[in-house]
Amino acid sequence: MARAPVVGPEASGNGHLRDPGRTVSAVMGLLGVTFSLVGLVEIALLWFPLSMGDALWEFGTYGGSLDRLPMVALGLGLLGLAAVWHPARSVGAVRAVAVLFVVLGVVLVGVAALYITSVPAALGRMSAQAVLRVENGLLQRAVEAFAYPLAFLGLGWVLWRSVRRPA
Repeated sequence: MARAPVVGPEASGNGHLRDPGRTVSAVMGLLGVTFSLVGLVEIALLWFPLSMGDALWEFGTYGGSLDRLPMVALGLGLLGLAAVWHPARSVGAVRAVAVLFVVLGVVLVGVAALYITSVPAALGRMSAQAVLRVENGLLQRAVEAFAYPLAFLGLGWVLWRSVRRPA
């Protein structure tokens, strides 16, 4: 009969996990940092140089940002899980990720307002055929503009509440 692997700090030797909590936390943390940084850099490259006032630029930049947001969300989610999962979890790390989620949620609400104001002007500058293609994507953007900020604010709230204050 096969023996189950020994896990935990007391395990030693080949084929045994010394501290699975730290290992899982480290893997999630490394992936989280990687995904977050790559996603944020991709979004930043869309926004700079700024061309505020150009409706087509605002329209395209917001849409492109939403397309890249899942990588940032996944990265921050992994960072939050890594902070919560770590055996010696740091209250500061969990709360920092919570604050990042809330800040991004609030920024997305502001960017959505910018997008809404740019849609009529951008559509007015497009050909009829381009307008038809863009109109199909407007429902998708509307759902994303509602869902992402709501999810980010909710995740920030959940992470913040996951930490108990010392008695």
